[in-house]
Amino acid sequence: FTDETPRDYYCNLGPDSRRRDADERPELCRGTVEFVASKEYM
Repeated sequence: FTDETPRDYYCNLGPDSRRRDADERPELCRGTVEFVASKEYM
């Protein structure tokens, strides 16, 4: 497969196995998730 991740997006991991820049990137620390409920659920 082809990795299309920009080179400047890579980051080393800290001792806790998290990206060292995770708190500086809103898409990694303040993301949102949207769920679509089925008609049966509603």
